Amino acid sequence: MGGFRRFSHRLAAVAAVALLAGIHPHLTSSRASGVEGASVVRGTVKDMDGNPLEGVEVGMSPIGKESKPYVVKTRNDGTFVYPFLPYNKQKYSVEFKKEGYKVRKIKIVSRQPQTSADKGEGQLIQEDEGTVGPQQQIPPVNAKPGGTVHIEIAMASREYLDKLAQAQADAASGSQPPSGSSAPGTPQQRGGVERKLDPIEEAQQLASDRKFDEATEVLKKSIQEQPTAEKWFALGKVRTRADDPEGAKSALAHAAALDPQLRGAHFLLGKLYSDEGRTSEAIAEMDKELALGPDDTNTLRALGILYMQGGRKDDAIKLYERMTAQPNADPELMARLAGLYGATGNYPKAEAIYRKILESNPGEADAVYLKLGRAIMNQSNVAEDDRKRAADAFQRALKVNPSNARAHLDLAYVLLGLGDVTQAKEHMKKFLELQPNSPEAASVRTQLKELG
Repeated sequence: MGGFRRFSHRLAAVAAVALLAGIHPHLTSSRASGVEGASVVRGTVKDMDGNPLEGVEVGMSPIGKESKPYVVKTRNDGTFVYPFLPYNKQKYSVEFKKEGYKVRKIKIVSRQPQTSADKGEGQLIQEDEGTVGPQQQIPPVNAKPGGTVHIEIAMASREYLDKLAQAQADAASGSQPPSGSSAPGTPQQRGGVERKLDPIEEAQQLASDRKFDEATEVLKKSIQEQPTAEKWFALGKVRTRADDPEGAKSALAHAAALDPQLRGAHFLLGKLYSDEGRTSEAIAEMDKELALGPDDTNTLRALGILYMQGGRKDDAIKLYERMTAQPNADPELMARLAGLYGATGNYPKAEAIYRKILESNPGEADAVYLKLGRAIMNQSNVAEDDRKRAADAFQRALKVNPSNARAHLDLAYVLLGLGDVTQAKEHMKKFLELQPNSPEAASVRTQLKELG
């Protein structure tokens, strides 16, 4: 981001003149992260059988601050979203509440904003995945300004986790749990003989405690005794989490060679190649994964991003059109499709998609109106009527959320193009009031001085 800041400061001296001419230097960027300094958090909550859980209360609390948590609830498809989560240096604690349930599995992926050095999704800054015990110790969420966070949760019944806690307490005290009361994933009694965890289960438990080297040794020893695709796949996942891409790729390649129908190995290989910037190899692996599961959403999403990274915009558009053809399409995928339409100059289609997102997601209206306004202004030839439509979109965003700093600034630029300098200055001042430490703040202050 440092390069971006220097670029912004170099533009400061000429920005006001350019804006008065109707040019909008900030709207040419592909980023549209909403409020400067905030991140977008999306997630899904399901039960252990993969069914979506509706009405789960999700609370995110800024660590180190005495403030109420930001609370949302999951929708009927198990999804939730925080369109604008304010940045907190000490991260966020997160809690999931539903009567009769507790968190059992969790995956958190957080990325920083895109820069020219990124590979399409932004720089990976957090990737935590594992099981959660009865104490509900969930890793804090590291949400960076302008970044994105995706959280996947699987919840088990409270009864299950209470049994697990009792089994752990019994194991610690040396006593035996009552017959039939043991929980899956803990040592169990069968015919008076304790059943040990199999190597994959043992490795999973070690990895959930971040004991990656110990988990690796367990799997390697078992592979030497009896190699299977499942063990190599488990080893590949452990080495991925241990930040050992070479070891992970080797293990995953062994897994795919032993069982060409094994789902997941090609996907992880594709992700590893993508992280290294080897886009063509990543696409080849994702294509193999898609052949094993043509409707797999994760693979389709990943392949769509890779197509964009590889400059295959037409292929990416076809893929996103396929993914968004259903009535209840994911608004995030629709937004990516709209962005692709914009990138290929098809602004009418981009605008139509944003309006469709708005119809189906009124709860995110300010973010959608913001993107709609940007889609209008990103056209190569912007007429006065276009500016008026964009201004209306930004004003609607502010009506929904008066604290949307980005909407204030974008509206200011549009108003300058329409000749309304007085109102433009008011919105610039409001942006500075909301985001005084933004990387763009110095540039905006310079513009205000030059506008008088």
